[in-house]
Amino acid sequence: MSRPSTSFSAAVERVEIVERPVDNGSFLDKGLNLLKSRISLIGEGQHAVFHVRVQTGDRNYVVVKRFSEFSMMHDQLTQIYGANLPADLPAKTIIRHFDAGQLDDRKNALNAYLKEMCTRRDVVENIAFQRFFDQSAQPRPNGGGYGGAFPKGDGPAALGGAL
Repeated sequence: MSRPSTSFSAAVERVEIVERPVDNGSFLDKGLNLLKSRISLIGEGQHAVFHVRVQTGDRNYVVVKRFSEFSMMHDQLTQIYGANLPADLPAKTIIRHFDAGQLDDRKNALNAYLKEMCTRRDVVENIAFQRFFDQSAQPRPNGGGYGGAFPKGDGPAALGGAL
């Protein structure tokens, strides 16, 4: 297996739970909030985001991703590489889990996935992989982002795609 010509690594540093439901006392709202927070097929409600530390050459930055974004990137790479993709993404769960132990297990599984993916130069140089780690594509706090403004031009795309 080939290695990237320049150093590239990515690792989940921490997991954050966001969009905590508002409790206004209504039984109906409490029930809806419970459903939204636990069923991943509903795109709203409480969910986990993963803070991923990216290092490329001498640049170091953090991107924030939901598991569904990992899944979309993996699907794109699977279309290109098929069975030659070096790692499998951990399975997506229908029921969201916010237990610290389960979140830590998901973090560890994603780190194993990222470590393996980063060993393949052809994967690291793939546009879908680069876009996933593009810091300039991060949501902004005033645009409904996950927190933390990121200056444009610091991600892999700013490096001209050369990782």
